[in-house]
Amino acid sequence: MRHDLRHRAALAMLCALLAGCSKPQRAQESFTRELAPGKIATAAELLSQAETARSPDEKLTLFQQIVAAYPDSPQADVAQFMVGFVLAEELRRPGDAKAAFQVLKERYPSSEWIDDADRLMADLAQIPPAQSP
Repeated sequence: MRHDLRHRAALAMLCALLAGCSKPQRAQESFTRELAPGKIATAAELLSQAETARSPDEKLTLFQQIVAAYPDSPQADVAQFMVGFVLAEELRRPGDAKAAFQVLKERYPSSEWIDDADRLMADLAQIPPAQSP
């Protein structure tokens, strides 16, 4: 089941990227924010960066930036799901993951990712916490 959710999470990022890229330019501009002086990134660009990020912490930060900067974008619900997914599967922080999935359910109640979030939340009790070095 975990393999299926990992596959679905990867597909989610790809679908969100494609959805963001297929929007008319004016719609895409409405989901653009200046994140650093002189640097403007769209939600789709941040999602692409998150997909190729090497560390779980970097992925988490990028997904959180999407949700914070673009809460109404087509990528926001998948980014919120991925926050929970990274917390649960990669960082082994089940309490934080559960809170992230709860935010998904509250902010995006019609998201197609609710069922996956519910399945992961049901499995969170079985995920051991991360080992301290």
